[in-house]
Amino acid sequence: MSEQQINNNLLPQTHFTSSFINLYCDFNFGGAPVDVANPTAIVTDMNDVAVNVTVIRPLSKPNKDVTGRYSFSFLTEGLAAGTYNIIFTGVYPSGAVGESVVSETLRIVGKFDIESVSTELYYINWLRMNLFDAYTSFYRITDPNEYSWNDEMLYYCLTTSLSRINGIPPVADYTINQIRNAGFEASLLDGAKYEALFSRAVGEILNDFSYSDGLTLTLDRHSKYRAMAADIWATWIERVSLIKEFACRSGGWIGIRGWPMPPTTSMQLALMPNWQNTISVYT
Repeated sequence: MSEQQINNNLLPQTHFTSSFINLYCDFNFGGAPVDVANPTAIVTDMNDVAVNVTVIRPLSKPNKDVTGRYSFSFLTEGLAAGTYNIIFTGVYPSGAVGESVVSETLRIVGKFDIESVSTELYYINWLRMNLFDAYTSFYRITDPNEYSWNDEMLYYCLTTSLSRINGIPPVADYTINQIRNAGFEASLLDGAKYEALFSRAVGEILNDFSYSDGLTLTLDRHSKYRAMAADIWATWIERVSLIKEFACRSGGWIGIRGWPMPPTTSMQLALMPNWQNTISVYT
């Protein structure tokens, strides 16, 4: 069996949202990428006991044209805090036929940790995914190595959204820890997304310009961000008002009398040496 420690075999960036983890790995043999037969992925605890995860995509090739690259997607909801192993295996050569060909099992091993985080960080991560900002290269004009909104900006957007929800009649006093069981979780995120897009629109006003010298070049991100924000606002305020009205008519609890939120945990992905993505999940 040939064992490979996780180094450059996995891409340095993972795609994540809530408890969803999508990992990539590169199988190689003799320094060259190779396809394998019977690719498998196993998650174990530190005692090497396999743990149950909900598999979304079994270990397989996302792109048939890229030799040796495989992906594995799974959910980590229900896993207790701690360190876990993840093991990828595959048989090479994948097309071996006949007794004269000796196959070899390739093995890639890594680790990830599950740690507790605050409710605020959970929502910040979720909001970043809603804005497609987790994929830093998605916004083609901006720096692909930086987020368009940092954590402080997204926290401001969340608190502003919460303040708007509380201020819409009937006035309430929800905290961010109560918002989920009060039925306003989606509204909190949509309101925060509106705040993020509208604030970005304001900030882009001075960056707009147009140049014409036979060929016209126009940079106008302000109107695009503002249009996206307007689409959200049109339905957001109506939805929040209807939810509050229904809660009052049905005798629902409003504000500080609401139920507390369940604890949140976070997966701090530590697939060495260069993976430092934080992934949050309710358990």
